[in-house]
Amino acid sequence: MTLQDIKDIIIESNNRENLIERLLLKQKVKQFAEVGVYKGDLSVYLLNKVDTIQKYTLIDPWRHLKDWNKPFNQSKESFEAVYLEAMNKVSFAQSKVKVLKGKTQEVAEKIETRSLDAIYIDGDHTLKGITIDLIQMWDKLSDKGILIGDDFYPTLKRKNFNYEPTLVFPYAVYFAEAKDVKIYALPFYQFLICKNQKGFEFIDLTEMYTKVEMKPLIEEIMYTQAASNGLLNKLKRKLKRLFR
Repeated sequence: MTLQDIKDIIIESNNRENLIERLLLKQKVKQFAEVGVYKGDLSVYLLNKVDTIQKYTLIDPWRHLKDWNKPFNQSKESFEAVYLEAMNKVSFAQSKVKVLKGKTQEVAEKIETRSLDAIYIDGDHTLKGITIDLIQMWDKLSDKGILIGDDFYPTLKRKNFNYEPTLVFPYAVYFAEAKDVKIYALPFYQFLICKNQKGFEFIDLTEMYTKVEMKPLIEEIMYTQAASNGLLNKLKRKLKRLFR
């Protein structure tokens, strides 16, 4: 997949689902895995739209997790209902669907190395979660495979200060650099890594990403908290000392 291919797909796409669909079709994906399925809405869409898919692997714990501090971490009963809803939605494509119920590190060994043409990661978006998902799934991707990810926000995004922040960005960029491959920032807060595109480069096709570092993200959340507590001037002095 060339840079021009990706730009053409962006022009033709009007939402997240459509963008992923076009990337998979361009790649002629046969073996696909989705990490973080929840109610299965994206799964149904892609199973209906991407006719090249022969095997669609669904990966999700569908259970309450003690170490996951996010709003979607619901009760056991709620997750049981969500799981049944997802299974009902994909039942029409039962011959194509493989369900791996568990956290990524619990089920990754059930996927053969270099067996997947594409992976979509939309699981635990905390720093811990995206680290585990990318590291566990990378070797499952074929040498010419693509990895797409969600919630690639250029700023810290969180609903409440009581929850862990979403840190897909900048970690995914650091991961691509460690693997010495190119990574693309796409519209609808998505990212794309093509495994065979060697030579690290962060290609921002949205013009939303400025500095790939933690300092502005840390400052953003600390300023927000300080402003809400009337401590903004004190924080400015503290940050000046911290980052000088």
